[in-house]
Amino acid sequence: RFESVRNDALKLDELYLNSIGGDKETEKVSSELKTFEHESPDFKIEYPSKWIDNLNPPPWPGIVFYTSQPPRGFMSIHVHDKSTPFLQPDYSLEKATAYRAQGLNNWGTDVKIISDQKVSLKDGKTANEGLIEFREFGAAKRNNLAIVVDKQNKWITVQLGIPSAFYNEELKSILYSLEFK
Repeated sequence: RFESVRNDALKLDELYLNSIGGDKETEKVSSELKTFEHESPDFKIEYPSKWIDNLNPPPWPGIVFYTSQPPRGFMSIHVHDKSTPFLQPDYSLEKATAYRAQGLNNWGTDVKIISDQKVSLKDGKTANEGLIEFREFGAAKRNNLAIVVDKQNKWITVQLGIPSAFYNEELKSILYSLEFK
């Protein structure tokens, strides 16, 4: 019986996304951008100007910024001191995606790491990029794309949470606009 309810929920989610344009090609990242700037560590990131800033920011640990474009997704930025008890003692760039996937098990099912790689930002800073796919609360298929950086004894995580129907590679340009001063 539960499987039947789950399958119905998946069908409803797909119908909803299709009704709001999820079946069409995902729109391009706008050329009209806003900038979020953070101090200590000093960095900035650009994102589409039509996104809504701090709309019901979730009570996640370390969150310093939240913006969204409902129902297409959100971007959140987290800054954690390395001594934060919230993080695993062996947290590292190499394990960042695996730990994020472990945390997403609290939000959904069918959690799968799609990609996990070391990358360089435009300022040459080494980061970890990870893409995770999962079903939020067992129903809606989502992608979580993040860049994690080690800077000034802090972990900086910039993540996009996007319904899978709206995910495209161009969204990476938002994360890769992250620049340290």
